[in-house]
Amino acid sequence: MFFNKIIVTLFGSRRPTTKRDLSQIDSVLLHPVGDAIGDAVAHGLHLRQLKECYPNLKIGVFVTARNRAIFAAGLDLA
Repeated sequence: MFFNKIIVTLFGSRRPTTKRDLSQIDSVLLHPVGDAIGDAVAHGLHLRQLKECYPNLKIGVFVTARNRAIFAAGLDLA
């Protein structure tokens, strides 16, 4: 109980967030959480949605040997 009060006291207050105009973003660099094939497919679908919403967005992805082929061949993000 005492520990919870300390945590709330130290970290409980949040600053109000400012709204950001996402259309002003020129590029995105993704560092995927996992490097399995399924992770690459899921991230690829998210990146495709971003590209549909923001066609001029430049997208970069950190890849590994395990997921390089998925990002290189199957996403058609360019």
